[in-house]
Amino acid sequence: GESIEPVLAALERLQGAPGRMQRVGSGPRGGEAYVDYAHTPDGLKTALSALRPHTRGRLIVVFGAGGDRDPVARPPRPSAPRSGKARQRPRTSVIAAKPSPRLSP
Repeated sequence: GESIEPVLAALERLQGAPGRMQRVGSGPRGGEAYVDYAHTPDGLKTALSALRPHTRGRLIVVFGAGGDRDPVARPPRPSAPRSGKARQRPRTSVIAAKPSPRLSP
């Protein structure tokens, strides 16, 4: 039952959760950098699908596996080969970072 003006004003001040499609900077030639803590192949695909319509040129994606912190969400086998399948569009470059173990031997 609210009128449209205060709703639109509130939307202008809306901020997302840190680490979820968070804009973290821009480059001198207009490129922008975003962080999204997607940690599954489906999450990565969703993030790429959300960004693609807003890019005019290449979309460069850097992602890594979470190491051994959560064996259920991140199986011991590196997720890079499965997550790399999210690159199914032209003009998308994917860089898979090496998983970093979080536990010392």
